[in-house]
Amino acid sequence: MLIGNRWFRFLCDAKSLDPHSTYERLAAQYHAPKLRGPFNFEARRDAGFDEAELRALAGLDHGQ
Repeated sequence: MLIGNRWFRFLCDAKSLDPHSTYERLAAQYHAPKLRGPFNFEARRDAGFDEAELRALAGLDHGQ
């Protein structure tokens, strides 16, 4: 997962895009399935996920 996250951020940076909103837009545009837990948050931190991504994953960004 580290490689995918790194390249996604690299491409977003190259195009001056916010990776968080870009991911949300692309997930909606391509009807990505909703991710379901349980999630290993420590492993995701080690893979480069930031706290905003982890909160979104946990459903905390939308008050769920």
